[in-house]
Amino acid sequence: MIMMSVVVNVLVTAGALMHHPGLMHHPGIAANVPRAMRPSKGMDAHPLPRRDVLGLGASAALSVLVTAVSPASAALDTPEVRGLDKENTVVRKFQKLDNGVAFADLKLGSGAELREGSVAVCQWVLRRADGYFVDASEKHDFAPLRLRVGSNDLGALDAALVGMRPGGVRRVLVPVPLAGSAKQISSKLGLGFGPQRQLERQINRPDPYNTFFYEIALDKVQ
Repeated sequence: MIMMSVVVNVLVTAGALMHHPGLMHHPGIAANVPRAMRPSKGMDAHPLPRRDVLGLGASAALSVLVTAVSPASAALDTPEVRGLDKENTVVRKFQKLDNGVAFADLKLGSGAELREGSVAVCQWVLRRADGYFVDASEKHDFAPLRLRVGSNDLGALDAALVGMRPGGVRRVLVPVPLAGSAKQISSKLGLGFGPQRQLERQINRPDPYNTFFYEIALDKVQ
């Protein structure tokens, strides 16, 4: 409410100055007028064009809003917004497997390489094709996912994890027809009713290009 009052006051001031330019020299008003709207010393108080005054008032109001909202951006540091890798820097281009699954590394790891038959112990974020958040291991007290490469426990996801090393983060796009059933995914990831319903709706959509995308952070290889 306080912020809205400030914005309204800026705009009202702009409107008043448009009709009564002499008010610009009133000390009580001048202190609250954005610098860009004040006349320089010795300058006559001629009225500014309507468009210019309103434009300056709107700019000042927008500046107030932006300044006030910026600190709140710190609250957006969540897996829903940023994913698993805070930098979100793709260090390699997307690669596409023969089955249609695509992946890109956001962060390269080191150590033992994940191979066919190995077990990946990892953290995860699952989203819909439009980027809408479905669920993440962080919502389950960071309980790690254990996924054997070649098991198809999460459809074709495991095939795209081959070559990862501990500490690495990989984004994987899985076409819905290759993702497994909603029941299968929910069981493996421990999803609740809401996320499972999201999966069911996405799987039942008549869209041949629909995908799920995962972000996988590999903790270790077993």
